[in-house]
Amino acid sequence: VEDRRTKCFRPGSAATNGALKLALKCAMVAAKHPCPSELAGVWLSLCSSLDTLEKAVSLLSAVRPNSPGDILHTLAKQMPVVPCPAPDAIGSSLIRPWELAARRSKHAAKVTHQYSWSLRRVLLHTIHGFYLQALARMPGGELRSRYHRSMLKAGHCYGPFDPVTNIIVNTIWYEATFPPLSQLDELDILGTLNLMRIEAQSFYGLVSFLCTHDKDLNADQAIRFLLDTDLNLAATKQCSSVQEEQEAFRAAATAAWHPRPDAQAAFLSSCKTPAVLSLLSDNGGQQQLSSQCVHQLAMLLSSAFRSTGMLAQQKRPVAIYERRFHLTMDEGHIQRRAHRRISRKVKAALSRYEEQACHQLH
Repeated sequence: VEDRRTKCFRPGSAATNGALKLALKCAMVAAKHPCPSELAGVWLSLCSSLDTLEKAVSLLSAVRPNSPGDILHTLAKQMPVVPCPAPDAIGSSLIRPWELAARRSKHAAKVTHQYSWSLRRVLLHTIHGFYLQALARMPGGELRSRYHRSMLKAGHCYGPFDPVTNIIVNTIWYEATFPPLSQLDELDILGTLNLMRIEAQSFYGLVSFLCTHDKDLNADQAIRFLLDTDLNLAATKQCSSVQEEQEAFRAAATAAWHPRPDAQAAFLSSCKTPAVLSLLSDNGGQQQLSSQCVHQLAMLLSSAFRSTGMLAQQKRPVAIYERRFHLTMDEGHIQRRAHRRISRKVKAALSRYEEQACHQLH
């Protein structure tokens, strides 16, 4: 749990109870106990009954150090037979042993090792959660008509603010500064596979920022730092100069395959105005942004970029081979058909519950 920085292991949760049961069985199998499952059930039974547990602790504390054999006879005579509880009967009663194990882990020796792909997947899962929050905060109309393009192309989660704010700011800034060259079709749904690419790019951008900012960090240490701080780059030590910070953001933008890495680096290193945060917080903190607020943010961010002195010129798409063009178009048609099918199913499911409550698909 401490290694992967997973947050689902809360005291009393189902994940915690399952982990405790598995840890007990593993310990008893490693100790070559003849009946590991049965003994694990007895321990869990003791933990599920506070009265029985306190009685056992008091009996054990009374045993003399020079006669440890007395413990068996004492427990056998005075302890009642406790049946193994049902799996769902052991709930919040395991909070105490979990907290006890958590305290012990702080004194355990730290083992230096390289982190596996599973730890990187925990970080990607965390990034995915921030993108879902950012999608929920964007106004539905603008997201379907305009901002889906800029979010999928340049809505990275690194920047001077918290991850959700960075996604929103990067998305709105790129749309305002580099608008599309042609009219966009209104998009009805954003699939997980569509988001996966920008999430992976954000992953590489975050790690590259930290490794450029702190030369002593390697990629594994950067991943651990990101999980410890919930992807908050502001928790890093301050850069000695604006140029050093801009260099770190340029490394992040390059690793994240941003369409305009130099422009984004200049924008992020200069975008620390309190007006951005006040606009986002005045709208209700975690509530959905209004169209007016998004418009004000676009004007504010574009003016902040113009102050850097860089010219915002949209590049023409690079020509590709005709065969590749047709393959890309075919893949797009397949995705759009799948999205329309999913959208119809979701709307049909919502329509069946219109009598109970009125829902609007974001």
